[in-house]
Amino acid sequence: MKIQQKKQEILVRIICFFWFLSKLLSLNAWLGLRQLPTVSFLPVLDFLPGVAHLVLFFIAAFLLLSVMVKPYRFLIILLIIFEALSILLDALRLQPWEFLYLSFLLTYLVFRKEPARFYGALILILTSTYVFSGLHKFSGAFLNNIWDQFILGKIFGFEKLQIGHMLHYSGLIIPVAEIGFGIMLFSLKEKRVPVVLLTLMHCAILFFLGLVLKGANLVVLPWNVAMIALLVFVSLQNEDVRSTPRVLYSLHYIILFSFWYILPFSNLFGYWAHYLSSGLYTGKNPKVYMCVNAKFAHEFKYGVLTSRNKICPAGQTVSIMRWAENETGLVPFPEMWYYMRLQERLRQKHPDAEVVLYYRKYPDRGVREIK
Repeated sequence: MKIQQKKQEILVRIICFFWFLSKLLSLNAWLGLRQLPTVSFLPVLDFLPGVAHLVLFFIAAFLLLSVMVKPYRFLIILLIIFEALSILLDALRLQPWEFLYLSFLLTYLVFRKEPARFYGALILILTSTYVFSGLHKFSGAFLNNIWDQFILGKIFGFEKLQIGHMLHYSGLIIPVAEIGFGIMLFSLKEKRVPVVLLTLMHCAILFFLGLVLKGANLVVLPWNVAMIALLVFVSLQNEDVRSTPRVLYSLHYIILFSFWYILPFSNLFGYWAHYLSSGLYTGKNPKVYMCVNAKFAHEFKYGVLTSRNKICPAGQTVSIMRWAENETGLVPFPEMWYYMRLQERLRQKHPDAEVVLYYRKYPDRGVREIK
């Protein structure tokens, strides 16, 4: 039993290390001292000074380092509290990897003295991650925006005319593989095969993203390495742990199942947040642009597009995606309420810039104003 608990402590240290690295790679997202306005989950918190974000970041960073040294229970509880407060002040920070790390720590807190239950809970979280990631990719948005434009176009250099129907629909191999590997991870007693397949998948992601990211959204790289660490942990468990029933009827498992299965499933029908449903690189995120008076374009240097863009013929066009990635290293929170609140914040911060936000979302080719 003590050996299993030691393994869990080592895993906690590893995850906290990659969590800390992710926060460093997205430093401006956490400090609050930036051009892109923060958008809190409670509007009353929007006007807290930047020093509040700064203090929360340094406290959370100190706690992350402390847990890496020794994962005491009270340190983990404090880390979860201060990390949640920091997220509360800015929705941009609630990324898929952040949700997974928080869920992992909460699972460890609950089951740290019960290795078999911790193992079962971890299998549930990992299975949900891969299965729902695959389900979200069964869409024209993924095939068009991610497979055709990003993978075939940006990585492999295919021109649009070179992508025929067969090559286009071959992109569905990716979600089929994710779902299949996830189901194997849950259902097979011996985890070696799905662990190896999923590890190879993450290695491929690291290789290809490393070729094209070049400083933008690099935060996904440590997350993929952390996922490999979780998979390796699963594969190293002994027979006593693996033979225990994975799903035990308890309140803790019901809560876990709700947040990682029921609510993510409801997202497929328009409910629950996309980023809390393993929805990353699905092509479903709206492309949001900001029109500003050309005289104020210099204030939005991170996301300014060329004047040839037709979205704002009378002004300057700013890509919110490019702005967020270049300044914070993160992708904007993809819910429409976030952009509505962001527009309000931008108008308050730049009252003379005539800010108007527009969005385009697959399969609609038109551009609509955010109101």
